[in-house]
Amino acid sequence: MPDITTTVSGEIVTAGNEAVPDFSKIIPVDKKDDSALPVFSEENISFDEEPIADFSFGEAKTIFAQGLVGGGFPGDFTGDFSVYKSIGENPFKIEFSHFSKNGYGKHKAGDGFFNSSTRLFAEKTITAKNTDFVIGGEYKKNETGLQSVSPFFYDLNSQEAFGNFSVRKNFSHGFGFESKTGGSWYNRYAGIADGENDFLKQEKNIDVVYLNQKLNFSWSGKNFFFDLNGKLDYGTLAGKFDSVEIENIFRAEASASAGWKNDFLEISASGGVAGGTEMGTENSIPFFDVGISFAGKDSPLKNSFSFEVRGGLDTYLNSVSELENKYKFSQLVSLPSETSDWFANAKISVPVSKFASIYSSAEFRKTAFENGIWESAYDSETDSGIFEIVSSDRTLFSTDSGLSYLWNVFTLSAGWKSHWIHVPADEFKNYISTSISFDSKEKSWGFSVSLQEDIDSSSDKCPLLGGEIYYNVKESIKLSFELSDAIKLFAVKDRNFMETDYFVRAGCASLFAKFYF
Repeated sequence: MPDITTTVSGEIVTAGNEAVPDFSKIIPVDKKDDSALPVFSEENISFDEEPIADFSFGEAKTIFAQGLVGGGFPGDFTGDFSVYKSIGENPFKIEFSHFSKNGYGKHKAGDGFFNSSTRLFAEKTITAKNTDFVIGGEYKKNETGLQSVSPFFYDLNSQEAFGNFSVRKNFSHGFGFESKTGGSWYNRYAGIADGENDFLKQEKNIDVVYLNQKLNFSWSGKNFFFDLNGKLDYGTLAGKFDSVEIENIFRAEASASAGWKNDFLEISASGGVAGGTEMGTENSIPFFDVGISFAGKDSPLKNSFSFEVRGGLDTYLNSVSELENKYKFSQLVSLPSETSDWFANAKISVPVSKFASIYSSAEFRKTAFENGIWESAYDSETDSGIFEIVSSDRTLFSTDSGLSYLWNVFTLSAGWKSHWIHVPADEFKNYISTSISFDSKEKSWGFSVSLQEDIDSSSDKCPLLGGEIYYNVKESIKLSFELSDAIKLFAVKDRNFMETDYFVRAGCASLFAKFYF
């Protein structure tokens, strides 16, 4: 091919006659001339019946199911099942579970030594024009035997129903909006053992209705993010009750948050104000949260080093169901008020070597604005034998440290958790734990053994010994045999609950099957 020369002169580009090669010998200008290009034969092609491609082979599965079922001695049953679609258009989720424990140690279920829980949950997402519409509902029921401790009641039961509807809309340039409307109904009732005794109506039965509305406006860029949030809550006792301190409650909250993050580092800050009818000595309370976190696995370090530090002022409102489900053999006789805390927490994980790492965390909380934490008063007896949940000021400082070591196919771990000032009502001052686990190289079978000792003046001096042996029949089916609180199980002894007249389940041997498909 001849050289191409282009001459640039002043503001006018000119090219010589020989600047462009002569392609006429290869590509004729006249279509009638002979051409070196290939000539295709004419064929009559019909498009009346377009062939349909078969994409069924290798199509990705979108609906999955998993479950856990098993039982054991004494009187133990577990069933937990779910069906869900988490990828693709219009995902959904359906979950059902039931757990029951009938008989504690040498005591029979007929004498009030039992507990059970049932849960049903469903959620559906419908997407249209970059907008997600989510509707969900949940139902929970709990039953607890009172072990003949209460002179009034033989069991304590609760049921709760939730419903919510949310709309999520994503706009261009990283903007988004979400609105979530929800409500719940909580009912706690007790079986009467002796109807002649005098007790409050809300000790026998209580109905609580909650309504809430949440709004969120958000923006996220390559590294920066920003949120505006609003929240309204309303709660009321449904029905007439005796000596109720708080029967209705209204609360509003507005906040903003912003931050910067990349693959391994995040810095964020948030703040706002909350106000309502039960804020303690204040009409409104400000709150804020500042933090930084680092994840070493995704950083240039490429190891498990990580840390997080946060601090600020926290204020929140617990629901009746949250508190009564958390604290065993306990109940509220009115709606709870606000809880406010100054707080700071930190946690760090450090790789000592390729096979060993240590971790440590610390948490500090101190009551603010005289809005104490709601806990069960297990050290105060009541006429009904059911403990009352009350508010109290506290200063909490807790630490949790441990280490893990990988040796061939074995994993060894040890930990120590301690509450240095205030001890939560349902916990002990110190916990020391250790465990060892084994997994075969093919991951077809394995076992684990764990030991935990609760060290406190009110704790049971017998350690918690447990273990598991598992076998994978195939990738989707796993069989396991588990022992919990084995020493108490074989000794047929009781385990006291928080130095009260009640007992908790002491020892169980169970066989489980877990599947996934």
